[in-house]
Amino acid sequence: MSIRTQSSSSQRRGMQIPTPVFAAIIAVLAIIAGWLVYQQIFQVREIDLTQYESLNTPTARARQQLVRGNDRFVPPNAGIGIIHRNDGFDVQIVGARARFVRQNNDLTLNARFIDNNLFNPKDRAATYARFQALRNPNGIIENLKITPEQLQKLRQIQVPREMSLPDTDRQKLLDLGKRYVDAPADQKKSLETELTETFRKMASQALQPTLAAYADSAHRIREVLTEQQISSLSRIR
Repeated sequence: MSIRTQSSSSQRRGMQIPTPVFAAIIAVLAIIAGWLVYQQIFQVREIDLTQYESLNTPTARARQQLVRGNDRFVPPNAGIGIIHRNDGFDVQIVGARARFVRQNNDLTLNARFIDNNLFNPKDRAATYARFQALRNPNGIIENLKITPEQLQKLRQIQVPREMSLPDTDRQKLLDLGKRYVDAPADQKKSLETELTETFRKMASQALQPTLAAYADSAHRIREVLTEQQISSLSRIR
């Protein structure tokens, strides 16, 4: 009996993982888990603007966006194609939209990327800090020791709101938009495809110039505000 007990005990000891090795395994797993969480929360998510749903088949969520007022915002991935509004229509693709608004028998165009994940989080924090510094009560600004000189410099920095489109592309979109408005019903579907596809190609080409212009504005803001001021202002909601 004593021999079997000793053998069983030896087997149990052989299966045990040494404490330092076990601790090292736990540490590695914790590092991997932390990295995955960081990737999900802080890393910029790349969006392939060339991959999207069928141009002429808006999703149910897109159809819910029909006939909305001027102040309503079409969220990313609401649907692909034309989304009609009271004052005009939107051309929607993944991550971006071109808004056509009727004004005095004419159309105006506002094209922008609407997915904030396209923009660097640090750049977003800097531009939001500028926004808060220029709009908040003097008491908050005084508490953060923001000087009049800093405010003056911030006012001189323009943060791009629209997509960086060449004038020729902008005019081409406007011309297509007018053709779509004036077209008979049996031609609108084909023009919807052309308009959406044209905007998709333009947005793909405009992405990097738009991000570069936005990053340049954010860099200039960081030259004016301290890291502590940006951190405090970017937490204001």
